[in-house]
Amino acid sequence: MEHEVEFFGVVTRLKGHRGRGECRLSDGKEEYSIQSGEYVPGQILYVKGSITDIGRMTVVPKEIKEVEPQEEKKIFEKIEQSAIEKVSLKDAAPICNDEVAQKLKGRIEEVARKLLAASKLGRFILLRFHHDADGIGGAIALTEFLRCRTQQQNSAIYSARDAVRDLGVLHNEARPIVILLDFGSSKESGEGIQLLSAAGIEVIIIDHHPPDKEHLKAADIVLSPWQVLEEERASRYVAGYLASEIANICGVDAAKLAKSSCAGDKSEILEISDEDKKRALVLDYLAANASYGNNLEFYKSALQKEDLFRSLYQQADDKITSAANTLLGGAKPKEVNGIQVYVFDLDRVVIPKEFPNRSKVATRLFETLSKEEGAVLVLGYGERTVIMRAGSGAIEKGADLAKLCSRIREDMKDFVPGGGGHSRAAALWVKEGYAKTAIEALISMLGN
Repeated sequence: MEHEVEFFGVVTRLKGHRGRGECRLSDGKEEYSIQSGEYVPGQILYVKGSITDIGRMTVVPKEIKEVEPQEEKKIFEKIEQSAIEKVSLKDAAPICNDEVAQKLKGRIEEVARKLLAASKLGRFILLRFHHDADGIGGAIALTEFLRCRTQQQNSAIYSARDAVRDLGVLHNEARPIVILLDFGSSKESGEGIQLLSAAGIEVIIIDHHPPDKEHLKAADIVLSPWQVLEEERASRYVAGYLASEIANICGVDAAKLAKSSCAGDKSEILEISDEDKKRALVLDYLAANASYGNNLEFYKSALQKEDLFRSLYQQADDKITSAANTLLGGAKPKEVNGIQVYVFDLDRVVIPKEFPNRSKVATRLFETLSKEEGAVLVLGYGERTVIMRAGSGAIEKGADLAKLCSRIREDMKDFVPGGGGHSRAAALWVKEGYAKTAIEALISMLGN
């Protein structure tokens, strides 16, 4: 028995079937098959005809029309909304279930529905992930259920140059979406995001860094803990954790990935084991030695091969320990308002573009020193960088690093062009020759 149908559908894919071409279309609720014509993925068609094979929803068309360009956007939005409404999420227990996580639940579900609907409609998705354990863990979680192209981002800024490079890839793709994972919230990323928006590309930001609310208006969807908690504690709900919660309700067991992401950023929202810390360090080590491209499949493989994993961990740990011990020899603190301030020349032990980087060395220095001291602040510097690490005791006494970064960027506009972070971990980019000057200014601000 034939069934008459009439619908607007978006072409999701083209493929061969039994010696002939086949075009798959979705109206957001159902997927249909018609004999392929000169169509392309992402194109919207008006179809009227009858279904002859109910199992494959094969349509024998009586009329097919291409939609006028001025109507495409409105029609696609209706199709997408139908697809979003039809998405079925898993009733999975949350990985974290505290008050902040509960407030984020609706936003996490919104992103999950958006991504599942986009996948169903054949949209091209580019996932850019930050090159550390947090970003990598989140990217692995998302790609367990989402088909997309992945690209490692070796900078905390999505620059205009990044955007132009992506536009060269995306301009011929079907209704593309760009996901920025574990970066993109800062003001410095504004120009890049605005370029994507101007080109009609949807942008989804999943990040835990303090946001610049004004430039984020150019993004289509933002998932950030700062949306429900406007204080430093928000940063502990790291991007990899957020991505893992998305994957969790899409049917992926992502708890381990969430924990390694938290371990990488020293977050305490989940109970972290030594194994979680080791996974995070291995991912950081691999990312530091992979300076380009799509390395995600290799990262997954390294986590699964036990002998390789143990070897990578030992190498990474030995390198950080050696670098930190070299600097700790003879290190003496300066006490400022009850804070034990340590200053280190990180370039004594750090080799550019090799592991460990300044950030890893500074973290190990802080971890070692904070075991013996109460209120500890570590300030490490390089030619154009200042890396900062602070403990709870130091923050209570006036060393909130996020606030200090904001103040020094305002006071030294001509010499400190960028920087930011959390209250416990932050960094400044300074003009060559001004690192020590910036450190002196930071120290003078303590307690004031």
